[in-house]
Amino acid sequence: MILLVFFFVVLVAVIVWLSRPRKCRELSGKVVLLTGGSHGIGWAMAQRFSSLGMIVIIVDIEEPPHLTEQMHFYRVDVSDRQAVFNLLHTLNAANIRPNIVINNAGIAKPGPFT
Repeated sequence: MILLVFFFVVLVAVIVWLSRPRKCRELSGKVVLLTGGSHGIGWAMAQRFSSLGMIVIIVDIEEPPHLTEQMHFYRVDVSDRQAVFNLLHTLNAANIRPNIVINNAGIAKPGPFT
């Protein structure tokens, strides 16, 4: 009976060990391009992706509070088509190929919605 319990505990530990790191291993080193990543939900996503070992390309008109080693900031207004094309050329020249792109940029206007 003790051997069976020991086997079960070891089996559960191995399953947990294999499932968690594998997910992080799959994301570690991947590149995510995140627009609107300097504040709010975008900044929270940037921090989380960075903590998972991902390389985070933050694209925003305002600089984020601070950058980790895995974070890179580009000041780009995504409503300006030419500026976005310039960013893509810059990333391509630096041989940076995003695996994930998240368009989180938004425009907030004070006042009621009409």
